[in-house]
Amino acid sequence: DFRRPRVHHKFEMENKNGIADYMLGNLDKKDLIKQTKYKNVDIIPRGSKVYNAPLILIAEKFKELIKELREQYD
Repeated sequence: DFRRPRVHHKFEMENKNGIADYMLGNLDKKDLIKQTKYKNVDIIPRGSKVYNAPLILIAEKFKELIKELREQYD
């Protein structure tokens, strides 16, 4: 959720270096996915605040990321 991120709280993690930072070109893809303390559960936090989330969701870079992640995750 770009407006009120909560996923990181559920897994007791920080909300930094996330999808927003990747989309803005401030983070490498290899640093995007965070491993949780639970086996086989990884998350991608939101990261920096986003003011126009719909633009991220329709960006080609986002679509490519989802395509690549589908190959790695079920």
